[in-house]
Amino acid sequence: MGARGITVLGSVFRLAYGVGAFAAPRAMERARLAAQTDDRPDPRLLQRAFGAHQALAAGFTLAALRSEDLLRPAILMSALLDGVDIASAVAEVRARGGVDRTLAGGLALSGAGVVTFLAALRALER
Repeated sequence: MGARGITVLGSVFRLAYGVGAFAAPRAMERARLAAQTDDRPDPRLLQRAFGAHQALAAGFTLAALRSEDLLRPAILMSALLDGVDIASAVAEVRARGGVDRTLAGGLALSGAGVVTFLAALRALER
């Protein structure tokens, strides 16, 4: 699979997750794809905002497929976004005193994102 195909795959996954977290946070919780907010408005707001940010990044990356000048920076941004998510989870591991289900899931998804978008960058450079 080439750089564009890998980028589409990673971005569509990010878009689906983002739209789900934004539009249906309870469904994402039930599917164990998001932290449980227990219907508390503030954590639910942050979950929706996180989803919106993910969807926006995915949309930009997909749009960048039409521009040779924007594609590499968009793929790099996507990889860095997942890297920052990993750094946030690692900081939270220290604060929580260990890895729980939410952190493990976040680390796995973000790790997969980093691998995906770095593979796209590598394929782009060939």
